[in-house]
Amino acid sequence: MIATPPPATNYNYTYTTSSIGVSREAEFVESNRKKREAYFLSSSITAKEVLEVQLKLHFDQLKKKWLDETMFYSNPNKIYQNPNYLKIISLGKGAIPLILEDWKTSNNHWFHALNVITGENPVKPENRGRIKLMKKDWIEFIEPRLSLYVYNASRRISEHF
Repeated sequence: MIATPPPATNYNYTYTTSSIGVSREAEFVESNRKKREAYFLSSSITAKEVLEVQLKLHFDQLKKKWLDETMFYSNPNKIYQNPNYLKIISLGKGAIPLILEDWKTSNNHWFHALNVITGENPVKPENRGRIKLMKKDWIEFIEPRLSLYVYNASRRISEHF
């Protein structure tokens, strides 16, 4: 004997926005939770800010090692070929604001690094060898372009962590 399928039943399903088995109160609670979560995430530190803090810490560590290891060097080639200095250069355009910040309190020789990172050399011929004037030339060159360097650097920052 062959079994025959039951007759087709015509069910009219109505689709609602609420999930099956979830009360309106539960939906209200979930909606408020999502709003609070969105508010919290929008008002808390962003991933970009975290990466910028990490970059600053990394830069500071490399700078300290570079200065410690080269403090008695007079040969610029040895200073610029130090592995920590080269790592700072490898940070790319993200290092530029940190170098400018460092220059506020020091006369560290960032000229070679800036030249490599930017591909530019804005130092006027008459200012070569005069640290304060070389710094001034670089700062005048970079400051109007700083937002470009920072914006373009944000993509590269995460590569170093």
